[in-house]
Amino acid sequence: MITTGLSVWAIERRKRIALLVSCMVMNAHNENEAPSVPHQEPAGTVISNPFDAIKLELVIILAVGVALLLVQFFFIDGLARQFLVLAVYGLFSAAWLIFRVTKIMRVYARYRSDTEPRHGAE
Repeated sequence: MITTGLSVWAIERRKRIALLVSCMVMNAHNENEAPSVPHQEPAGTVISNPFDAIKLELVIILAVGVALLLVQFFFIDGLARQFLVLAVYGLFSAAWLIFRVTKIMRVYARYRSDTEPRHGAE
């Protein structure tokens, strides 16, 4: 199983640590003093996405599929068998991606239900 990227928990922990550090830095400055270097957001930053790992797996699956398409002509006789090999590879790849997406969505739903306030619990 190829997994890359951080889990939802690690991403949230990193965000909380970054927020805590930035609050500590902001509070460390005297309010009457202007900072010597103005704070600007970096131009190339992107918020990490839990589906980044799925995107990487999709690229790998597509690359292996193209390689399989090119190589199968030398090793598999008959057009029907070649089509069968590609169809089986495609079905297993689709099932793998569906499994991974539903796993991430379950973790996200559990995380969201844990962090949302309960209505009517008063």
